[in-house]
Amino acid sequence: MGVTLRAIDDEQGPAGMIASFTVEGDRELTYWVDPSRWGRGIASAALRAFLRIETTRPLFARVAEHNTGSATVLARAGFVVVGSEVSFAAGVGRQVVEHVHRLG
Repeated sequence: MGVTLRAIDDEQGPAGMIASFTVEGDRELTYWVDPSRWGRGIASAALRAFLRIETTRPLFARVAEHNTGSATVLARAGFVVVGSEVSFAAGVGRQVVEHVHRLG
């Protein structure tokens, strides 16, 4: 299975992206929303819509420990934490603890 990629839009135009892809046999989810748009439910709405397209289960997502907003978005969609690992995060330029979430 290849990559499924969608743009996230709201009334103001492009707000981010959401995608799924396969790594070592596991289907993974990733998304990004412009920080200036956080707190408006955009990520939650995009995830709900995307989960109607991406029906592979289990579906995994990784969230940096400090990103409580994203963890909340995943939890509201039914994802549960199944582990954690340390990974390099290019966005912050260092290693961070990531919690692994699973749906289904």
